[in-house]
Amino acid sequence: MLMTCLTIVMLSVGAATLSPPIQVDGVFPNMTVYAPGAGSRSETGIGALIPWADRLWAIGYVAHIAGDGIGLYEIRDDMTMHLHPQAVTGTFANRMIHWETTQAVIGPHVIDAEGTVRTIETLAKHRLTATARHLERPETMAYFLTMEGLLFEANLKTLETKELADLVKILDIEGQPHFKGAHTAQGRLVVANNTYEEAEFLGERAAGCLAEWDGTTWNVVERNPFVEVSGKQNPRAGARYGNTLYATGWSKASAILRVLHNGEWTRYLLPKASQSFDHTWNTEWMRIREA
Repeated sequence: MLMTCLTIVMLSVGAATLSPPIQVDGVFPNMTVYAPGAGSRSETGIGALIPWADRLWAIGYVAHIAGDGIGLYEIRDDMTMHLHPQAVTGTFANRMIHWETTQAVIGPHVIDAEGTVRTIETLAKHRLTATARHLERPETMAYFLTMEGLLFEANLKTLETKELADLVKILDIEGQPHFKGAHTAQGRLVVANNTYEEAEFLGERAAGCLAEWDGTTWNVVERNPFVEVSGKQNPRAGARYGNTLYATGWSKASAILRVLHNGEWTRYLLPKASQSFDHTWNTEWMRIREA
């Protein structure tokens, strides 16, 4: 009789391990992300996702690098989610596939085709908002932009990094810098800063900025807050005229769409549905993605 009971218990445990994770209308509660502890005093969530090496990778995001207990997650095809041993708690929203080295970049991590993770330690304590292709050495290098406007380049093979510019100084950004998107296309790197505070609303200052860099000179495209810069990543397209680029921003009156095509900028003003989002913190982070 005891043997029978033990057998039943063992079978029950085995059945439990084979049960699929609970979902409610496509929502999986077991994938909830939170940062424990008193130091985690603000927002917590996922800053970026990227499919790579037969799994989905997710990177945690806490405000102002305040908190602990989250970081790099692996999501398998059985919908289980695991915190990676190299996870770093931080403020990360960047990701990019670097085809030349067959690696994925997400947060400060570089992941090879087999899923082996390396961490760029010098970038782990920066609030990383974008990773973009390198203008001069795309075969091994990439750019990293921080929310504070620091621009780095990193060798994705050796993980060696170098600070290239402080864009707050170069672009004369006043107020609190809030750099967001960055993308490389048509021989230039384009970056967005979405600073928009009371001074901008009252028309007393213009700290928001969309700017471009050809590897030598920085040029301000427009003095308005911009949130996202993106386009299709196509390394085979011509470096000068390939890859149409899009940037989204706004003014007090309109939503703004800027398009870079064949080396020329076009500007579209679109209807603005509400004024309720007229602040730096409320306007993040409308993204542009290929569908």
